[in-house]
Amino acid sequence: MINLNVNEAYLLGLLLGKGEIIEYKEYFEMNFNIKFRKPHTKAKRKDNKYQITKAGITQSIESQLLYDFGTISDTLEKEWNIRSNLIIERTAQDIWNKKTVKLHSDRISKKHKRLCEIFNVDVITSEVLYHDLEYLKIEEDVQRSLGFIQGICDSCSLPPTVASSSYGSKGKPRIQLEPNQDRWLLQVYLCRVFQLGLSVPVNNINYGHPQIRHSWKHQNHQFRINLESIPRHFDIYRLKFKQDFYNELYFIKGINYLDNFNEVKCPLKKAVSKDEIIRVFKSNNRDLNSKLLHENIRGYSVDISRKKSVIICYLLGCKQCRDYFSVIKED
Repeated sequence: MINLNVNEAYLLGLLLGKGEIIEYKEYFEMNFNIKFRKPHTKAKRKDNKYQITKAGITQSIESQLLYDFGTISDTLEKEWNIRSNLIIERTAQDIWNKKTVKLHSDRISKKHKRLCEIFNVDVITSEVLYHDLEYLKIEEDVQRSLGFIQGICDSCSLPPTVASSSYGSKGKPRIQLEPNQDRWLLQVYLCRVFQLGLSVPVNNINYGHPQIRHSWKHQNHQFRINLESIPRHFDIYRLKFKQDFYNELYFIKGINYLDNFNEVKCPLKKAVSKDEIIRVFKSNNRDLNSKLLHENIRGYSVDISRKKSVIICYLLGCKQCRDYFSVIKED
């Protein structure tokens, strides 16, 4: 087992959520990306039907990120001896258009000792971002689990405001994470860290799959946790502007923590019975055979009502699913 410290777990989560590895012949570089649209902390679009009334000093999100990314840059150099530069990208003059703040690393040896240890490889390539991380056993330590979740939430969680935290069919505010579509195995391990590491139940995973999402090509996965299921002492963000939104949402909605982990443990809350056998069949559908899909699910139809996501979890290797029911591939 690789003994990650909390800051390393955070950096790993930050990299896996939205980060990039740019591979060259003799070296590689990394990007840690944070994308945002709001120009400042109190900004509201004209079509925003929700209103946040809590008073406060308006501050540019960009200025907050400059400070936070300076801290991340220091952590990156301290833990992995990697230096980085801050890059700010703006796509247009419209203040609501997408903007990106990123840390871009200096050149890194493909045989970087610590990173090779963490990813269990001899040479770092861009493929390490898609590996199964179960061997790291992050979920066996609460603080390591929280550090990893903070990295994931900082990088790919929508800022949790009244406007962005959709309420779903049961009317409960939730946190939504949106990892890149190419990171199929991350969803399974992320679910494991939330449930086994922090005892926080996962509400749902809407995979970027043609039988789940209508406009599915290159769409992020949607990973959701009800706000009431997260203990208040778990600060799941390090970036200050997301922390502030998170705390404000807790305050506005008057959230009371509900210790319901044992009641909604996945996959028990799904429409799957103990020892049930589900059969999935080969399909000639072009979308289902797309290279955008992970090889474990490519070419098979999972179009079974209320069971699509949990079937995908099983086929991607979720141990909790495999201990509870079975999925058999048929030609």
